Amino acid sequence: MILGSVFPWLAYLLYILRLGPLQIDLVPFGLALASPIFAWALFRLKILEFVPIAKDGIIDGMRDGVIVIDLAGRVTDLNPAGARIFPHLSQASVGQKLASLVPEHPEMVKLLDTGTPPEVEIRVPSSEAAHVYRVYLSPVVSRRRPVGTAVLLSDITTQNLLRERLQVQATVDDLTGAANRRHFLETGRQELLRAKRYGRALSVVIFDLDAFKKINDTFGHEAGDQVLAATCETVRKMLRASDLLGRHGGEEFILLFPETPPAQAAAVAERLRLALIQTHVKLSSGSTLGFTASFGVAGTESVGNELLDDFIRAADRAMYEAKAAGRNCVRSKNPGDQPS
Repeated sequence: MILGSVFPWLAYLLYILRLGPLQIDLVPFGLALASPIFAWALFRLKILEFVPIAKDGIIDGMRDGVIVIDLAGRVTDLNPAGARIFPHLSQASVGQKLASLVPEHPEMVKLLDTGTPPEVEIRVPSSEAAHVYRVYLSPVVSRRRPVGTAVLLSDITTQNLLRERLQVQATVDDLTGAANRRHFLETGRQELLRAKRYGRALSVVIFDLDAFKKINDTFGHEAGDQVLAATCETVRKMLRASDLLGRHGGEEFILLFPETPPAQAAAVAERLRLALIQTHVKLSSGSTLGFTASFGVAGTESVGNELLDDFIRAADRAMYEAKAAGRNCVRSKNPGDQPS
């Protein structure tokens, strides 16, 4: 641009100093020489394009992180949000392979290397709490040719928390924290199929709190809720990680014991019965409330053609036998037994 402006000024200087031929005004000739130089500068250097304005005003102001890499996977640029997500990245990282800069996120490295799956989620720890980001790729094209890739990181922490909360609500009883009936049945059927495939043992235990209606009528439903919550807390502490506690309905609970023969399940039920006797709930009045439960056990040493409903019905009959025997005891039934 400076070079192009020299010609008109030089022509004008020659004219006013009367150094030009025949006193001809040379300014138009200077402009004629300057015009192609100006045109070359405008188009060659892209002076009229708005890319710098768009980058500074839009990309740098985005809440989502943007990391631009070339076709070889090397960092060429990143916006401030990208630098906040990965504090160890900066303009000094330009020229280094992004995959080597984020080895703590193997799913992101795989996405950078293979382009699949279309997007991944990564969890990035911070001083306050971990943030979850959805990472996906967007090609960068110039003059219809790919020149690189924009790695976009969108913060989905809030959506992820809501999703996890919904998943919990769909599988867990709000009051007791035990699995709800639907989740228990789904998990139980899966465990039954696995036990049938390998010929493993399986047992189901149903227990019901004794005289629970009297507790509600005498002390109120708030006290009843405390008893239900205390029951699950006591039972849960005595279970293995593979065992499953579910709320079967009201004050009735159900237990699934994978790879557990009926005799062992009955022994566990007896320990649970004794533990519940020792469990007391402190009421708002300051007094304490004790309670007991009746247990029914149904199981087999090796699962054959039984259905989960067979185990549940047998355990339910055994539990009612325990009620009839005076409550606060354990009774067992075989899943193949027909009701009398």
